[in-house]
Amino acid sequence: MKIGELLLAKSLIDRPTLARALRDQPATEQRLCSLLIARKVLDPDDAARALAEQHGLAGVLQRHLSGRDTEVANRRRRDLAGRARAHSALGGAFTRILLEAKKS
Repeated sequence: MKIGELLLAKSLIDRPTLARALRDQPATEQRLCSLLIARKVLDPDDAARALAEQHGLAGVLQRHLSGRDTEVANRRRRDLAGRARAHSALGGAFTRILLEAKKS
């Protein structure tokens, strides 16, 4: 299911909001959820939950990230750099990172 359809099904946005965002999206070069978050019509945690459901993954919420030690995160990123690729699933105001292990 497309993310816009999922957001509608969960009543997180309405049809006119989705239509406006889809119309404007090419000019903004933002992913749909990032655009809706930037417009303050979608909560970042609701976006994360919807994306997690869409992809069958666990979501990362803002509160999970708010107290994190950024030095630990930076060290971990360096450790993973040689073994994995990071993909932004949302981008913009809120980013959820998916790690894809490289095949050796």
